Amino acid sequence: MEELYINYKAHNESKNIFKSARTPATLFTVAGIFYILSGIFGLIGMYSFANMFNLLMGVVLLTLAFWAYTR
Repeated sequence: MEELYINYKAHNESKNIFKSARTPATLFTVAGIFYILSGIFGLIGMYSFANMFNLLMGVVLLTLAFWAYTR
């Protein structure tokens, strides 16, 4: 009976979508924050900072694409 419960628990853990979506959600959130910061710095004329955040956003999006490819 205990083995059946352990198998049931392991099967339920594998179906937990939030556990598997942690990494892409984090990367997407970081990319969104960099996008907003890039827009703010571009709006006030600090283009070097805006370009830096655009570069960082691109790196995060490439990381997200690489994660999706390897997953």
